[in-house]
Amino acid sequence: MSTLSKLLILVGTVTHTAECVAHAIEFDQPIVWDDALIGQFYLDGAKDKVASGTLTGNMLTLKLRKPSTETKITYLKESEWSQDKLVIGVNGIAAFSFCDVPVVNDGAGQ
Repeated sequence: MSTLSKLLILVGTVTHTAECVAHAIEFDQPIVWDDALIGQFYLDGAKDKVASGTLTGNMLTLKLRKPSTETKITYLKESEWSQDKLVIGVNGIAAFSFCDVPVVNDGAGQ
């Protein structure tokens, strides 16, 4: 069964059900997306778990390579940080990074 998680940047919550196939991240403003940024997202500290990203308004949906039960998500690690690989708002300002944001089950997609 496909499920979708949601991260509200302002609230700092990620939600998903048992096996998640995507994470939806809602930003407080429109952003610019490039699939070259998928390597900047980590699930339980592991890289390369995101296959692609799509943008609808302020909502970035990260499709996972395979169903996931990870409990935390991070955007940007200091060891991988690059000025050229940042999520940028349409206003030209980089989005805040976040680290080990807990994933909380909300029952969506069941």
